[in-house]
Amino acid sequence: MEENLLENLTKSLSSRLKIPIIATYCTVLILYNWDIIFYLLFEQNDALVKINYVKSQYSDVYSCRIFICLLISISLIIIFTMINTFLNFCLKWFYRKDKEITTEIESFEKISALTAQLSQALDENKALADDIDNLRKVNTNLSSRNLDATISEISRKDYDTVLNYINASSTKEKLKFSFRELLGILKKKPNIDVPEVYSSATYKASMENLISYLASENLLKTYSTIELKQGRGESVTKFEFSPSFKDFLNIDTD
Repeated sequence: MEENLLENLTKSLSSRLKIPIIATYCTVLILYNWDIIFYLLFEQNDALVKINYVKSQYSDVYSCRIFICLLISISLIIIFTMINTFLNFCLKWFYRKDKEITTEIESFEKISALTAQLSQALDENKALADDIDNLRKVNTNLSSRNLDATISEISRKDYDTVLNYINASSTKEKLKFSFRELLGILKKKPNIDVPEVYSSATYKASMENLISYLASENLLKTYSTIELKQGRGESVTKFEFSPSFKDFLNIDTD
């Protein structure tokens, strides 16, 4: 019974001491009245002597010592509360600023990434538009001009074979343009160097593919020879035309 009562009293006291003002007041009270506590604990006199001494010395200031401690406790709690509130305000302000800065950085990174993607998309769109424009020009030129020629029957068969190869290719439009371009170049300059044809071609890869095919069909061959240039002999590569290819040159490419 007594143990339960002591336990309940301890719990009650502990619960009350958890309240900030009570804990603060008890601390201030002990510190403010340290002289009385020190005297009662360490003075080597009887308890009755100690009590009479305290009554005689401090009877007039009991209320002051109690209420001053209470005022100090209240003041400390108010001050600490204000400091705590100010610190919380500062922390929230710093947190908000940090979040704003982080958001700005993330937004800037997103904008930069989107700008780069947009720039890349515009470049790709421009390149695609250029390709479409070139193909449109090729189609217009091929539609407006007929590649028919007055040639022999054998040359006609070879010519049809070349056209069948071009039409079967996945890049037939470029091959058609390169074929017409090749005929126009060789018609104007039949003795032109092979590398010069490649360098002047609109679609170099298609031109190389076309010449390679013509060579495999023995319609257009290449050979090396020595020409005198600037007082010295230089090795050059020329074209050798088959009879059929010579007839191809009668095609109107103007």
